Amino acid sequence: MQLFAQDWLYEGLVGYGQDGEITPVLAKSWIELDLPSGGRRYTFTLREAVKFHDGSEWNCSVAKLNFDHILSDFVKMRHGWLMTSQQLTSWTCSDAGEFILETKDKFYPFLQELTYTRPLTFAAASAFAEGLDSHPDLHNSCTETSPGLWDRDSRIHENVTCAGLKQPLGTGPFKLATQTSSSGVDTEVVFARHDDYWAFVPEIEKVHLKFYADTAEVERDLLSGELDMALGLGPLSARQIQKLKFHHSETVDVRHTDVMQNAIMVMNTNASHTKDIETRRAIIHAVDKARFIKEEFAGLEQPVTQLLPYNTPFCTPPSPLTLASPSPSNPNPNPNQVMLTSTRSGRTTSRSRIC
Repeated sequence: MQLFAQDWLYEGLVGYGQDGEITPVLAKSWIELDLPSGGRRYTFTLREAVKFHDGSEWNCSVAKLNFDHILSDFVKMRHGWLMTSQQLTSWTCSDAGEFILETKDKFYPFLQELTYTRPLTFAAASAFAEGLDSHPDLHNSCTETSPGLWDRDSRIHENVTCAGLKQPLGTGPFKLATQTSSSGVDTEVVFARHDDYWAFVPEIEKVHLKFYADTAEVERDLLSGELDMALGLGPLSARQIQKLKFHHSETVDVRHTDVMQNAIMVMNTNASHTKDIETRRAIIHAVDKARFIKEEFAGLEQPVTQLLPYNTPFCTPPSPLTLASPSPSNPNPNPNQVMLTSTRSGRTTSRSRIC
């Protein structure tokens, strides 16, 4: 399931707000306390009157069940990319129903990682194979879709049985209604609004997601009115977006958001052909950003000089006096990277490219 669709279904303890602010979601508040061991304790007061899509209640027992399955000694091996899986030492429920998490270090990105779309979001207990009694190793909520993933460490598939989830039941604003597939590809998926959603009642009753084989079909259906919105990675080319914006404004409303992520080219400094810094500098200066943006991105993008967008926390642009820029003595502030373009998103498309 695509990550944006998972965001409609599942929620975590906290969310990622404007300018990187950590916002309450299924936890309405939390307290942080430094531990003598050098770690930190987070005590989350959980939001009340929250219902899953099947009507069951959200509480600390369900929260712990999800963490038990995601962070079991064996399953957490597949989440090695998530530092929180290595930092958490305990997750328990207090007598008052608070969810208490402890880390081994004062791990700064902890709350940020709790905002991720996966894996630390919550499914209803009824979705687990044996409900609240589901054992993390005997009937884990994992789905073994790729044997190769599990074969990276034999201890995982030797000790864990993936039972999966019976249904995708979360607390999010929408729930899965129907799913139509052909040859392993979802051709149409319908989401219905969650009428008991704790934050608000969505104005949209149903969302139909439809698979398109090419961008020409997307453009055709937008213009005919068959399709209400095109959103996501690559449903339209940059030239199509510009054409719709400037030649079909009476039919289609194109809107752009702030920059979401930069596209970069990373060179392997250990490879023989790019090991020499002078070679890397030559490649960097050979990239005509202006022409690339004009011809490939129809002017929608803009050149960048750093890894992350300026609107990312702690990535605001430095003053002109301290901004690193290419010069004869310093051809590139970081000769291992070439910053190409920053990507933007729109109402008819949400472009996000990584080179």
